[in-house]
Amino acid sequence: MTEQRVLDAALKLLAKQDYSRAELCRRLLKAGFEESEIIQSLERLRSWGYLDDCKYGIARVESLKAKLKSRNYIRMVLANSGLDADLIENIIKDYYPLEDEIQVIISLLRKRSSRRRSDIQEWNYLVRTGFDEEAIRRCLPEPFDC
Repeated sequence: MTEQRVLDAALKLLAKQDYSRAELCRRLLKAGFEESEIIQSLERLRSWGYLDDCKYGIARVESLKAKLKSRNYIRMVLANSGLDADLIENIIKDYYPLEDEIQVIISLLRKRSSRRRSDIQEWNYLVRTGFDEEAIRRCLPEPFDC
């Protein structure tokens, strides 16, 4: 009976938004359910196809890429969601390669072009927001010689 309550609570959460397995586990633990019941329920949800960390990761990458976020930022978000480091790297490699990050940088620079900034200001902004320096170099000349 208690497992059914855990399943009901999990399905109610999943109806509102997607969660990774670790996030959903944390939410259910916080709600006061027993860990053993949560593990059984999460396994059942996974077998039904309601809980898939890979699909969750891919959807998050696509969503954040559309919001012009860097690959490093997305790595951090996925890691905070409790995804495995190897899974994160595979998803990034397949769904957000360096060439896509270059296109995101170009789009971001176009969006920011309403107010002209120096190349060094743009360079610093892109580095601060987590973009790869190789990708930045392909979009902007390096603002200083080292």
